[in-house]
Amino acid sequence: MRHVLILITVLFSFSLIACSSSPKTTPKIVNGVMDLTDWTFEHDGIVNLRGDVEFYWQQLLEPTDFIIEHPPEKTGLIEIPHSWNGYKVADESLPGSGYATHRFKILLNDYDIPVAFYMPEFETSYILYVNGEAIGTNGIVGKTTETTVPEWKPLVANVVCKNKELEVILQIANFHHRKGGAGQLIQFGTENQIRQIRENDLMFDFFLFGSLFIMGLYHFGLFALRREDKSPLYFGMICFVIALRLVVSGNYYINHFFPDLTWQWLVRLDYLSFYLAPPILCQFLYFLFPQECSRLIVRLIQLMGILFVSVVLLTSVQIFTYTVISYQIITITIGLYCIYILVLATYYKREGGFVFLLGFLILFTAMINDLLYNNQIIYTGYMGPFGLFIFIFSQAFLLSSRFSSAFFGVAKLSKELEISNDQLIILDKLKDEFLANTSHELRTPLNGIIGIAESMVDGATGTLTHEQIFNLLMVVSSGRRLSNLVNDILDFSKMQHKNLILQMKPIDIYQLTEVVLTLSKPLIGNKSLHLSNNIAPSTPSILADENRLQQIMHNLIGNAIKFTESGQVTISAAIQKPSSQLPSSYLQITISDTGMGIPADKLETVFQSFQQIDASASRVHGGTGLGLTITKQLVELHGGDISVESTLGRGSQFHFTIPISDVPLQSEKREVGQVSMPDKQSGAVEKLHPYSAQVVNQIRHAVQPVVDISSPDLEENKGFKVLAVDDEPINIQVLSNYLSLHNFTIAQAYDGFEALEAVEDFKPDLVLLDVMMPKMSGYETCRKIRQTHPAHELPIIMLTAKNQIADLVAGFKAGANDYLTKPFAKDELLSRVNIHLRLAKIHHAYGRFVPDEYLQFLQKESIIDVNLGDHVAKEMAVMFSDIRSFTTISQTMTPQENFDFVNAYLRKVSPTIRDNHGFIVKYLGDGMMAIFPNGADDAIKAGIAKLKQVEKYN
Repeated sequence: MRHVLILITVLFSFSLIACSSSPKTTPKIVNGVMDLTDWTFEHDGIVNLRGDVEFYWQQLLEPTDFIIEHPPEKTGLIEIPHSWNGYKVADESLPGSGYATHRFKILLNDYDIPVAFYMPEFETSYILYVNGEAIGTNGIVGKTTETTVPEWKPLVANVVCKNKELEVILQIANFHHRKGGAGQLIQFGTENQIRQIRENDLMFDFFLFGSLFIMGLYHFGLFALRREDKSPLYFGMICFVIALRLVVSGNYYINHFFPDLTWQWLVRLDYLSFYLAPPILCQFLYFLFPQECSRLIVRLIQLMGILFVSVVLLTSVQIFTYTVISYQIITITIGLYCIYILVLATYYKREGGFVFLLGFLILFTAMINDLLYNNQIIYTGYMGPFGLFIFIFSQAFLLSSRFSSAFFGVAKLSKELEISNDQLIILDKLKDEFLANTSHELRTPLNGIIGIAESMVDGATGTLTHEQIFNLLMVVSSGRRLSNLVNDILDFSKMQHKNLILQMKPIDIYQLTEVVLTLSKPLIGNKSLHLSNNIAPSTPSILADENRLQQIMHNLIGNAIKFTESGQVTISAAIQKPSSQLPSSYLQITISDTGMGIPADKLETVFQSFQQIDASASRVHGGTGLGLTITKQLVELHGGDISVESTLGRGSQFHFTIPISDVPLQSEKREVGQVSMPDKQSGAVEKLHPYSAQVVNQIRHAVQPVVDISSPDLEENKGFKVLAVDDEPINIQVLSNYLSLHNFTIAQAYDGFEALEAVEDFKPDLVLLDVMMPKMSGYETCRKIRQTHPAHELPIIMLTAKNQIADLVAGFKAGANDYLTKPFAKDELLSRVNIHLRLAKIHHAYGRFVPDEYLQFLQKESIIDVNLGDHVAKEMAVMFSDIRSFTTISQTMTPQENFDFVNAYLRKVSPTIRDNHGFIVKYLGDGMMAIFPNGADDAIKAGIAKLKQVEKYN
């Protein structure tokens, strides 16, 4: 591409050199006569009318004025194309204003061919006569300003030749422009030649205009999409300014679209398009090469541009047209400065510097040519459109190259980013797994610490002293604090990954606040602090996740209690009606305290992660700084917002909004939870130490209050066997301590293989199964157990630190009945164990009346899944059997002996039926009815086996 631009530059330079010199054979007007008798238009082309013509100053002469006996005396000869400004008449230079007549003759070698004149614009009105006939006019020619109407409109004037001599008379009047006279080149040739030139000019100008307009729109669009780079904006402005200049100068196409446009505004637009171009070009150059451009010089150029544009807009044509010479000099200076900048950019190998320099050199050369031609120093014609086309082409190529480079850079970065994203996804998964595994590793020892300590407090290892109980409760308190920290981190991680799912339902905010305040009272300790619920019982219900709303309230009320030594913590609520900002009704809940307050510089960061009011090493109040962050995100997940107001030393008010529910609450009332230690234990502590009961109560409930759940009768648990499976001995000990206190029989297994053996040997009623174990995970162990023991026969409760939804789903898919997250509360564990054991016991009792095989036929897991009308049609073999002469035999025995005899008999013969794929469906005293789904062969085999067992029994 660089070589192509160099070639274009060389060709353009040669074209300028060729145009700067007239052909040797081209005739000129000499003493008012142009001799074309040796000129053939078809072979030699058109003629540019140059030379000396008769000049009649301050006279508007018509053709009839030259056929009289004494024609008017000419003022002299004047060169065309040239304005009359500075022409000497009686040793005085003529001004631009005035009127005059130009006259010359053209001698032809033939008059049969149709010819035409291609007339440019003259300053500022004219009439063209040829052989006595007016064939072209622009504006109205007059002798005063009032009678003269200026107009700029190039035209083609056709001539009907009647002889070989053409008399050309040109009347020109100017009272509105700084220049007057025939300052532009007139072209003469055949009609076809002149029409072809006109059409070529039209096609090229419209092509250039359309190209510039589309380029301008395209680069405006680029800027709109990426506003950081302003170079497309200024390049688009350059395109629009040059496109404007094309239609307001030269052929003045704007007159065709706006015929009512006045000549004065046409001239203004012409000058404005010229005066705006250099400042915009410099600004464009500055954004492309900021290292080489001086910001001060660019600003100065912009100020000069604004000054000259203001003169054009605020003054008349006769005044501002005199500024063009000064601005042309400034433009040449600006062009030289731009070349200097581009040479530097090329030297320093800036991207696009060389391309820009070549394009600008062509434009600058064309600009110098047009300035010289406009000031009638040379007569090459306007080269500006060609220079502009090449310059715009080079800049479009430059910007396209820059955007292409940027595109390839973006594509490369996108590929790298994609690779990085893939790596980040892998790392994110590894992080999630690490976090889950780490939480498991944290929760496992925590569960052991809390469980062992609580079981010792409850008397698992015998009677303890009050100091031992006090210290153990401190261990429990510290463990629960650490457990809550792990939960906060996991909640924070869930919300960061947007996978926290809310279970929305209508909530009674008054009752929930009562519960939270009741559970928060132990946090007060020895403080002189009052908790007040000012929410009215009639407050509308809100739509929220009850557990998460409690978490929000616990965090805010807990913080208020923590930072308030005395006074009160008040919870209130107010309804916010719908508005343009809030399309739905919301309830604003406010937690106010009379505590230490928050400094003004901390209010904006109080909800940020890991931020604390006092983060110094000597701070009084601990914490991770996650509580308020989690609270804010939970509120926003509910569709509300949260804010804080505070005065240092006077207290704080936290406000958060929750949407009001459209669904009414259920009618049943909820009880406020009662929080207490077991009376027996509290009393024991009080007897040992007069003030330790309050302290111990505070420690026990400091993080997570313990709710006492009444246990079932311990005697009922003696018959139940529980298998505890965990690879951590401390966890096994915790489970043993908890369950042995409630009369359960415990078996222990430390991995999946031991668990499978214990299931067959120990035959437990329930399995407590850890998920993460070596060799065989809890999921795989559960699946293997389920191959032989259905869920209704042997309940399995998973125990793990993983509490994500995917983990829960995986556990249930493996066949677990329930899922308990470590560290769990003792009462929750016992409650779930009791529930599943009772369900299994109920199912076993139903199984005595409805065989499991029936349930299998119905494809049901449990008797409770069977509905009225459920049935299956199947062909089976039926076998009836009883004891021969049982009536006679039974009469010789007592009822107890009869009962024992029948049971002993059935224990011997019943297995033979199951061994042959049958099952007993009915007992008929000494007889039975059995069915065989696979046919009579199994029934016959069972009958034979049964007879053999009877013989052995006899």
